[in-house]
Amino acid sequence: MKTILLLLVSSVSFGATSAELQAQITALNNTVSVLDGRISALSQSQAELIRTYRLTNATVGSLMVAGTVSGQPGATLTLPLSFVKGPGSPAALQTEFVVPSSFTLTGVTAGPAATAANKSVQFSVNGGVAKIIIFGLNQDVIGSGVVANMTLRSAGTTPRGTYKIPLRNSVSSDAAGLNLLIMETSGAVVL
Repeated sequence: MKTILLLLVSSVSFGATSAELQAQITALNNTVSVLDGRISALSQSQAELIRTYRLTNATVGSLMVAGTVSGQPGATLTLPLSFVKGPGSPAALQTEFVVPSSFTLTGVTAGPAATAANKSVQFSVNGGVAKIIIFGLNQDVIGSGVVANMTLRSAGTTPRGTYKIPLRNSVSSDAAGLNLLIMETSGAVVL
């Protein structure tokens, strides 16, 4: 970088008029701006390289686990969503699952592991697919434990049986927004 700047400064003509010097300084400033842009692009490329390295060299990730509960048809049941922290510093989590057709997801509340990290829980259901996001306006790390409690209500006419709660598309990210490896284990409701 010093060599480039020395070359740029050495291109300034001595003995030039004030207007010529101003034009040369403007040209130098433009060149420095271009160099700054290239350096910034290099930094972004390095960040992408680091992100790729972290993802491809992860050997063990975190685990998102839907619990298993049992009850009677027509009952309201609370199904825990647990998180087992692996390497890295997860600051936000997201997962989704298909709500069984004879059930209604009536609410999702933060579990002890989420509240210990000052996180909130939001959920939505669209086309029978529930999406749960655990996040906070902080960089606190989410530790292992129950991160959310999902309240499911079955219809009184729901046949007895085992209804799987398959987690999918789980995502974990650190405070910088980098993805962390996460696996998932499905749960069930037994009536």
